[in-house]
Amino acid sequence: MKNQKSLNNSIGPTETTRLRSKLENFDDVLPHVGDYGRYQWLLLLSLLPYGTTYAFLYFSQFFITIIPPEHWCRIDELVTSNFTQEERIKIGIPRTNDYPYYDQCNRKDLNFAEILRSGEDLRSLESQTNKTVECTQWEYNFTQIPYPSIGTELDWVCDREYLVSTAQAIFFCGSIVGGFLVGWIADHKGRIPALMFCNSIALLSSIVTASANSFWSFAVCRFLTGLAFDNCINIPLIIALEYMAVSKRTLVVNVAFGIYFAVASTILPWMAYYISNWRYFTYVTAVPLLSVVITPWILPESARWYVSNGMMDKVVEKLRRIARINRRNPDPRIYDAFVSNLEASDKIQESATVFDLFKTPRLARNTVLLTAFWKV
Repeated sequence: MKNQKSLNNSIGPTETTRLRSKLENFDDVLPHVGDYGRYQWLLLLSLLPYGTTYAFLYFSQFFITIIPPEHWCRIDELVTSNFTQEERIKIGIPRTNDYPYYDQCNRKDLNFAEILRSGEDLRSLESQTNKTVECTQWEYNFTQIPYPSIGTELDWVCDREYLVSTAQAIFFCGSIVGGFLVGWIADHKGRIPALMFCNSIALLSSIVTASANSFWSFAVCRFLTGLAFDNCINIPLIIALEYMAVSKRTLVVNVAFGIYFAVASTILPWMAYYISNWRYFTYVTAVPLLSVVITPWILPESARWYVSNGMMDKVVEKLRRIARINRRNPDPRIYDAFVSNLEASDKIQESATVFDLFKTPRLARNTVLLTAFWKV
């Protein structure tokens, strides 16, 4: 108590005024409680499930819908007659000059059941006719890609090949809608509730994806999963950046993308290869989304969101916690000075709209360039 009084007495009015003038925003007060200590390293560690989620959401659909490049018409009479794959292709599929050197969408117009009943050797009929009919079902060579995907189960090939890219486009449409919807929630309800909302929906829809048995059921599931794409990493990144020293903020992005995202992206193809079941693969890639359960305990709410909503007590509580974890003992007066400055500046508030992004030539140029880059 005596030491506290001595400290208070040693800080005169001039020094207090100087202290207040230096604590105008959150970046000014953060160094007093520690802006690059144990707390910040724990934040970097907490980004692991979100960096992994981002990689899994981005790349997993490629392995869920992947189709082997070698596929041909399925002819049931040949399949049940113990011919090898190569023989079935030679007997029933027309030849072409382009890889894989046979027609992938048509078969020879022959009555294979009648020919088999007659006992004639089908191998001698390889060049009997030039007439073809369209395929109704397909066979696939699973040598390079060792498992059937939803694309092969539902035969998204030939005139239905566009369904693979359409499903991917629908996923990104979900991301666009999620950007607006989750952004609104983040502004009005908080960053953590917004993150939990989108990741919860993505978790459930990822699990339900494994039960999809048609294009539209799959597309709806992927649209809902897409709501979390970008948001699942952008929100944690923004929060981590807020609590990190300005000079160290590149470290946050490097760790999230250079380590977590890169490692997760590297192991994902091997996961698909060894799991060899697109439904089980969907379950496994949903595991990082379970982090939604512990999100409120591993990620703090945005300090700037607290400030913008006038929750000064929450801001001070967060600052004291950071100081405690970082083992810092800042002058208690900094909290009062910081709050006083915030309350004073709170009286001069401005409302912003999307049109403010074009308020100055430089801001407008950056807005257009960022939009163009993200589209690319």
